[in-house]
Amino acid sequence: GCPAPALFALAPAGLSWLFLLRMEMPRTQSLSLALLVLGLGALDDRHHRRLALLAFLYAWTYHVSLVLLPVALLFGGISWLRRSSREGSAWKGPASAAAGLAAGFVVHPHSPRTLRFLWQHVVQKVANRDALPVGLEWKDGGLHALVGSGWTIGLGGLVALVVAAALLGRSERRSDLTITVLVVASGATAGVLLGTKFVEYSVPLSVLALALALRDHGLPSGAWLRGATAVAALVLAVGLVLSGRSVQQKVEATEPMPHELERALAALRQHAGPGETVFHFHWNDFPELVFHGPEFRYVAGLDPHFLYLHDPERWRLFEAIGAAYDGRRSEAIRRVFGARWAVLRLPHPGAREALASDAGLEPLFDDGVHAVVYRVCDGPCEGHPAAGP
Repeated sequence: GCPAPALFALAPAGLSWLFLLRMEMPRTQSLSLALLVLGLGALDDRHHRRLALLAFLYAWTYHVSLVLLPVALLFGGISWLRRSSREGSAWKGPASAAAGLAAGFVVHPHSPRTLRFLWQHVVQKVANRDALPVGLEWKDGGLHALVGSGWTIGLGGLVALVVAAALLGRSERRSDLTITVLVVASGATAGVLLGTKFVEYSVPLSVLALALALRDHGLPSGAWLRGATAVAALVLAVGLVLSGRSVQQKVEATEPMPHELERALAALRQHAGPGETVFHFHWNDFPELVFHGPEFRYVAGLDPHFLYLHDPERWRLFEAIGAAYDGRRSEAIRRVFGARWAVLRLPHPGAREALASDAGLEPLFDDGVHAVVYRVCDGPCEGHPAAGP
C-alpha cells in the first residue's frame, strides 16, 4: 500500500554504501532482514500461523531471529493500548513468534549446541568486548557513523526516520505497523552509535517507516505524485551509482585480493596431508586460508572469541606469537597448538626477521610479497643457520 514500493525497496542501497556492502557479505544479514520484514507483514495481517512458521525458519538461519519476539511484543502492546485488535487477540502475535522461535531452536540440527552458541555470541562476546577480539563493526560506531562520515553511511536513514516521525505526527491515521516500525527503526539507529553493524537494520527500517508514514498520511494523486516519483527515481539512480562506486573503492583499499595465498597453499599441499593443523599468525587470515586449503585444520577462525572462551590462556599465547612473543615460537606452535606447519601472511612488519632467528622453523615457500610457509620442527631444523653446529 505504500507509494512507489520499488523505489523504497531500492532506497537503502542508494542511501548507504555501508548497507550495500554488508548486504553483499556472504553471511545471513540479508536473509535476516527479509525474514524480519515478512514477520512484520504477518503481524500486520494478524496471520499468526504464518508468523509462527517464519519464526521457526528464522531460528534456523540466524541468532538475531530473537529480535522477532520483542518486535511482536511491541506490536501487541501498541495494538492493545490502541484497542485496534479484537478482545484478547493482541497477544496472539507474540505467542506465535515465541512458539515458532522455541520450536526452531529446540529441533535445530545443532541443538543444544546452537543454544550454547547463542549464549556465547550474543551475551558473552558483547559482555567481553574489551577482552575479546571483536571486529571493527562493534567498535567504529558513534555520532560520526550517523552524520560525521556523510550521508552515504547513516545520515540518509536518519533523515528518513525524522521525516517519518514528522509525517506520523501530522497524520490522522496511524497504523499499528507504522508506529511499531518507527520505534524499532529508532532503536536500530541508536544502535549505530554503538557499532556500524546496526546500519544494516537502521537504514532499511527507517526507509520502511517513511514509506508507511507516507501511506498513512496520504498523498495527492495525479501529476504531482507522478512528478515527485520521477524526481525520486532520478535521485535514487544517482545514489545507487555512488554507493556502488564507494563499495568498490572501500573494498579495494582495505581488503586483500582473494588469491594472494593461493600459491602458498599449493606449496603447503606438497608437504602437508589432509587434516593436518596449520598455524597462522593472525585470526583474520582464516578466510583466505580455508578457501584455498579447505582440507587443513586451522587454529582460529571467524569468530576468534570461541578460542578465547574455550581456552583463554591458549588464546593469549596465540595473540602473543603473532605480536612480540619473547619465547621460541616454534616450540609453542608445536607443543601447544600441535601444528607441524605455519603460514605467515605478509605484510607483517618485523615478523619475517623474528621468525628467521627461530631454529625450529624451516621456510618451505616465500614469494616475498604475500606469504611464507614454514615447517615446524621438533627441535632445531636440520641445516638452519640459527641451529648452530
